[in-house]
Amino acid sequence: MWAVDRKDQCLTGSGANRIEPVAQIREFYANDIAKDAMGRARDYFKVNLLR
Repeated sequence: MWAVDRKDQCLTGSGANRIEPVAQIREFYANDIAKDAMGRARDYFKVNLLR
């Protein structure tokens, strides 16, 4: 993300060539965080509870 304007539009992309709303950026990263947490929980279960 390169910049955000007053209307919550973000300039994004490796070449600063896309405009996306802040809500879309937040949703994207929230989903990745949730997926990572689920993966860690699954791995913990396999290692510690299925011995």
